Formats: sequence, structure tokens, C-alpha cells
Amino acid sequence: MLCVKYKSIDKRGKIYKAIEKNGVVFEMKKLYDDKLPKWIEDYLADKKMKISPNASLLMAEHLGNDLSRIANECDKLLINIKAGETIDLKHIEQFIGVSKEFNIFELLKALGRKDVLKSNKIANYFKANPKSCPMPLTMANLYNFFSKTLLYHSLTDKSRNNVATALKIHSFHLDDYFSCAKNYSPDKIVHVFSVLREYDLRSKGLGGSNPGDGDLVREMVYKILH
Repeated sequence: MLCVKYKSIDKRGKIYKAIEKNGVVFEMKKLYDDKLPKWIEDYLADKKMKISPNASLLMAEHLGNDLSRIANECDKLLINIKAGETIDLKHIEQFIGVSKEFNIFELLKALGRKDVLKSNKIANYFKANPKSCPMPLTMANLYNFFSKTLLYHSLTDKSRNNVATALKIHSFHLDDYFSCAKNYSPDKIVHVFSVLREYDLRSKGLGGSNPGDGDLVREMVYKILH
């Protein structure tokens, strides 16, 4: 058996053609982000454990689409939580270490609603707890959130089902994008992209001073909101 991980095998090469001719080729692609909560729910259901929708969403947002990592964290929950209990946000906070109030998921929500107070509280939490949301994760989620909001603006059919399909998001998130689209015009989102680019470069030591990721996040949040 030959396993190729982290990259695709060259389908034009002799090895691939020989395997295809004489054996079986099985390709497993990464799940889309909107499919991750359901994957988590199904994984835990196979182990006779339930998880609330907002808890599975928070796990998916925090852990990304590395299924082996997600499975490991799910197994950790199974070890620590009594049979018959439903996994909820307090369990995610206690055993995975994601704050149910101060996380990237809540920051996106607050920014989309232009909730200045909540956005700044979360930014301050990130500064005080830098491991809670590393800069690359923060930047990737912000870019993804505003990119999908810009796509929403371009849709002719803005029904809930069509938006969820077009944006490849869980229906639980729809109201966050509706709020963001209401508060950020396409031109404003283009401005947000320029802010994200500036702070992405600064976090890498380019394009200006870097006082530290925590301070960069606070500055970036201010510029996005204003």
C-alpha cells in the first residue's frame, strides 16, 4: 500500500499509472469548512455521544479541517465527559481550551454587527492570551469571512438555502453574514481587505513596525470598524 499525505500524487507519472492499472486508487479530499460540524457530530454519534450545534461549530472554527486533529480532540472529550451528557460550550472551553466568549468565531460575529465594545473586548483577550488565536488563524478567518460577505453581495438569489450553498457555510452562520452585508458595503469590504493586507505584512515584519500580534490585532480591529 502506498500512501501520499499532504500533497497530491502526480497522475501523469509511472507510479500512479501502474497503481491505477494493477490496484485501486483512493483519493480523500479535505472537507469543506461547512461540512466539518456535521463530521464532528457524526464522529461523536458513532461513539454514542451527542454535541450541541454551537459546540460543534466552535470546534470546527478553532481546529480547522485537519480531521486527525479534530478526532484527537473529540477523543479527549469522550474521555472526560460522562456518558449520556451532551457536549456543549462549557466542555469545549474546559477540555479543548477555547473560550466560549472570546474566540475568533465571536470576533467575526462582533465585527459583522459592528459591535465595537465586544470586538475590542475580544481583541484585548487575544492580546492577553496570545495562544488563544494565533495571528495566521486570525488573518485567515477574517479574510474568509469578508470574502464570503463580498460574494453574498453579488448573489441575485439571497434566499437562505441559496446563500448557504453559494457561500459553503452552515445555516447556523447565515445571520452573521446577513448582518455583515448590512453593515459593510462592497466598497467598505475592499477597504477591509487593504487593512488585512497591511496587518498581515506587519505581522511578518514587513510594511511597518510590529509591536506584537496582540497590539496588531487591536489596531486592525479598530481600522476595520472605522
